[in-house]
Amino acid sequence: MESRRLVVWIAAGILGFQGGTLILDLLNCSVLSWLYVRRYGLELTSSTTNHVAGPDGDGPDPQSSSSLKAGSGDQLASPEVV
Repeated sequence: MESRRLVVWIAAGILGFQGGTLILDLLNCSVLSWLYVRRYGLELTSSTTNHVAGPDGDGPDPQSSSSLKAGSGDQLASPEVV
C-alpha cells in the first residue's frame, strides 16, 4: 500500500472515530437532558427586559426599562383613580 493511501486511511479512521464519539456525546447529552426535564420539570422564564446601557454604559437604564408609561398616549395605560 502506498504511503499516501495509508495516510488517507488513517486520517479517515481518526475523523470517523471523532464523528462517532461526537454523535454518542450528543445523544448522551440529549438523553440526560430529557431525563432531567422528565424528573424535575421545565420552568420557563421569560426575559423580556431590554438591557439597554445607561449613560455611563455599565447597566440597564432605569428610564427605558418600562415600555409603557402613564400619560404617554398609549391606550393600554391604566386610567388614573381619582
